[in-house]
Amino acid sequence: MFLAFGITHCVLGLTKPITMDLLWFLGGGLAMIFLAMLNLLRSHYGNRVRPLNRACLLANLLTLALFIAITLHMEVPLIKAPQVLAGTLLVALLVHFSTKQTFAAKP
Repeated sequence: MFLAFGITHCVLGLTKPITMDLLWFLGGGLAMIFLAMLNLLRSHYGNRVRPLNRACLLANLLTLALFIAITLHMEVPLIKAPQVLAGTLLVALLVHFSTKQTFAAKP
């Protein structure tokens, strides 16, 4: 789900003329895609590669902190930017699942 969110973010950005703001926007979409891929690796290999669980949990927590900061400092009401709330909820789910797998993994 988060992978589709990141891809959609990038595709929507490609419909605009290239500016520095657009490049930052696309960078955010790529970061979401990479985070989604890291979580896919964790879900498949996390039980065999334990450090992957912790790295993924850290990446998810940092991304959640960023989404919360964005939510708290937006210049428009949240109702006009529901994608920010959707992204925050999706990352919160990633944190939940990566926390569950990290602490359920056997030593």
